[in-house]
Amino acid sequence: VLTSNSSCASQSTANSNVETISVSSAVTPSISIVSDKNQICAGDQVSFTATTNGGSVSWRVNGQNVGSGMNYQSSSLNDGDKVRAVLTSNSSCATQSTANSNQVTINVSSSVTPSISIVSDKNQICAGDQVSFTATTNGGSVSWRVNGQTVGSGMNYQSSSLNDGDKVRAVLTSNSSCATQSTANSNEESINVISYVTPSISINANKASVCEGEQIIFNATASSGAIEWFVNGNSAGQGTALQLSSLVNGDEVHAELTSDEQCPTVAKVSSNMETVLANRPLSPSVSIELENGSSFPACSNTKMEFRAEGIDQGANPNFYWKVNNVVVGQGATYSSSSLKDGQELVCEMTVTESCATKNKAVSIPVIADVLDANDSQCITSTEAGVFAQLAIFPNPTGGLVTVEGMEQGTQLDLYSLYGTLLRQDLDAEFDISELPAGTYVVKVSKGEQVAFHKLVKN
Repeated sequence: VLTSNSSCASQSTANSNVETISVSSAVTPSISIVSDKNQICAGDQVSFTATTNGGSVSWRVNGQNVGSGMNYQSSSLNDGDKVRAVLTSNSSCATQSTANSNQVTINVSSSVTPSISIVSDKNQICAGDQVSFTATTNGGSVSWRVNGQTVGSGMNYQSSSLNDGDKVRAVLTSNSSCATQSTANSNEESINVISYVTPSISINANKASVCEGEQIIFNATASSGAIEWFVNGNSAGQGTALQLSSLVNGDEVHAELTSDEQCPTVAKVSSNMETVLANRPLSPSVSIELENGSSFPACSNTKMEFRAEGIDQGANPNFYWKVNNVVVGQGATYSSSSLKDGQELVCEMTVTESCATKNKAVSIPVIADVLDANDSQCITSTEAGVFAQLAIFPNPTGGLVTVEGMEQGTQLDLYSLYGTLLRQDLDAEFDISELPAGTYVVKVSKGEQVAFHKLVKN
């Protein structure tokens, strides 16, 4: 309203035009951002979107201006980068000109190359052996392949049915979101299956028989392994050969082989048994025995029969008879009706046994006691003579001898078969129990009449 000060005012007051006032509310600038992901792999693109209450938006990464607008995209963010946006308000009533958004921190995972390796507890096995395989990975699921065929899954695989030359591997399917590839193949394990070997051993001696105390060598023929020798079940040595000189007849020798083959059908086997034929040492000797009633003294032209009695003679001895050192016969027996008084008869025995201490033995000489045909002793009685009722018993005897039918004046003398006088003037009862077993001669005489009786001592 104007109150005029003019003296010529048409009116003292006047009203102005009317102005209507519009008052706006105060505006607080506001901005928020979101990302489509904040866990990424290196090089992955991330998209950010801003929501505001008006104005212009600029984007910051780690405080540095990187763009403007309602959206921001990047594929070069690094682990730990911090992304935010700044709003410059376009409101005339803004309480402040700018506002900062929330901050998004980026987590960048490194790229992962799937990796897998496998090991086996053994790759050289016997048929039917179990093999265990173990996988080492950098994350994911494992499937197993034998010769390209799927046979199982998991970090471990076992089998007892693998064949020679089988190839085992594993395939890893990665569980990493940043894997450079989805799968990876392991190394390949080739299986070597060894055939079973049946251990064997046999032994033999270098001699079929030995003399006691003589060395004998046993040799073993065997497959691979350690050899132990046994004599009568007792350990006697090791190695492929065994030398012994203390064996006796009937000792049993064998060997046992402990195989060192990787796949033996049995761990230990025994050889054949060798029974030792060890002959005792022979000490050959020979003696001469009179047989078939022959005895000394003998009358001239009487056939005398002799037999060689060998000791330790072996299987095939040879006998040579000598009279006064001249060979007169050969064989186990010898007879002659031409021996002369005083001649010396010996028997020489040769032996071929390998265990004999000597190859020749000579008997003690028998000295011929030969009476002249006209000697009174060579005129013998007959059954009708003075000795017809004479009886000597028991015969053979163990010692005590009785003579019945002796006439008065009859003399009894006892001789060896070789004519040696042993006893003289015997009684009708006499005892020869102290004499060795053998054949003796009882001489019965009365005057010029003589008779000889053979007496056997048991």
